[in-house]
Amino acid sequence: MTAMEAAPLRARSKSLGERLRRRSFITSPWGTLLFSSHILRSSLCRTLRTFAGRIEGSVLDFGCGSKPYEELFTRAAEYIGIDVEQSGHDHTNSAVDVFFDGTHIPFPDGRFDAVVSFQVCEHVPDLAIVLREMRRVLKPGGVLLVSLPMIYPEHEIPYDFRRLTRFGIERHWRAAGFDVEEIVPTTTDWLTVQQMQLLFLTERCLPQNKIAKIFAVPIVAAFNLFSIGLGHVLPKARTMPLDYVVLARRPAAD
Repeated sequence: MTAMEAAPLRARSKSLGERLRRRSFITSPWGTLLFSSHILRSSLCRTLRTFAGRIEGSVLDFGCGSKPYEELFTRAAEYIGIDVEQSGHDHTNSAVDVFFDGTHIPFPDGRFDAVVSFQVCEHVPDLAIVLREMRRVLKPGGVLLVSLPMIYPEHEIPYDFRRLTRFGIERHWRAAGFDVEEIVPTTTDWLTVQQMQLLFLTERCLPQNKIAKIFAVPIVAAFNLFSIGLGHVLPKARTMPLDYVVLARRPAAD
């Protein structure tokens, strides 16, 4: 194979890898067979879809990374992403429009109709300041849509600072001047436990065993199918979800 032939092959491989990576966020039933994080990602994506129709106009994605959920927001007139240059992950696949210091949003007061932020608030050193900044750049009556983990291992170390219950969320958001409209848990307790077990198996156990790694795909598929299937008949308690999705609003009277 010549160098000229190899280049398109690498491009196709990268394209396939990018498509798979995107599908791990905007999930489909096929993800059940492929992704060890499918329970987490599918429940989060499904919950975000229920809110996406309320997001319109000019939208700011705070801590955007690769903007994995941008395509959900079909009513957005513009979609601007900001992120920090130094974080717990690289920016190889990022789609950042503006880099900033992680705290002070570089836009004027009342610039946006909506602010969205997905799995970022746990990485913010001073959440109170950031929430006030989000409120500042929203127009009066503007919407804030945020997802954040409740139960998940430490990640993007050392930039992982908190987990919040729904009561902690409401306290922080109201202190920043938001009207909290909905706080939605993404998974049942059963699915949370199963997802944590599968992540432990695939990230802690299988990498240590070369023989077991051969069976990673069927193990993931079987575990996901069993967990989701049994979840339909087990109790639907949601006291320890993987994530919460929060819809809040800057008061219109501001």
